[in-house]
Amino acid sequence: MKQKLIHYKNLVAAFCKKSWRINKPLCVLVVLLVVIAGFFLWSPLENRTQKAAQQLMNTAENIRRFYQAKPNYWGLNTQFALENGILTPFRVVQNIPYNDLGRQVFVGYGPLGDTIVPGVSGFDIAFADLSYSQCVKLLAFPFSQSQNLGLMQISLYDDSNNLITDFAWGSGNPLPVSEQNAKNYCAKYNNLLWHFE
Repeated sequence: MKQKLIHYKNLVAAFCKKSWRINKPLCVLVVLLVVIAGFFLWSPLENRTQKAAQQLMNTAENIRRFYQAKPNYWGLNTQFALENGILTPFRVVQNIPYNDLGRQVFVGYGPLGDTIVPGVSGFDIAFADLSYSQCVKLLAFPFSQSQNLGLMQISLYDDSNNLITDFAWGSGNPLPVSEQNAKNYCAKYNNLLWHFE
């Protein structure tokens, strides 16, 4: 990795040396883009996965707190959660929440965060377009016992939101999910959904 950093540093230096006299703002922009890209590419997946998992659990707690005096989660969807300050753990860009992995977040019912209607018990939080390694790390993430209390099920969808499988307590695919089991089910692109009650 150190060699890659040196290589990119040399490329940027060569580019700026040639273009500095011609276009200083472009050179500065290129340097900034390389620094930002380097931050995201070399930030350890483990740390970002831990942050995304913590964002997930903090959001579940925010939802429960917001609805604690209500009989159910009626009306909850991503837009409602944004408008009511429930999605504070996530970064919001143009009214779209993103987790620490840079993936879009949906809240409500199902993988696209449909509005919860009366009669639906619980709520869902979904992360879209996860890579294989992100899927494996999040699916097998070792949540604490207290965090697992309200988690009823994790559903794995393909990139077209077709259900691949569910993981639930005491089922054929039990929770918690082992890393080996996660590796067997995750694909190149995945959507993960956590169902809470």
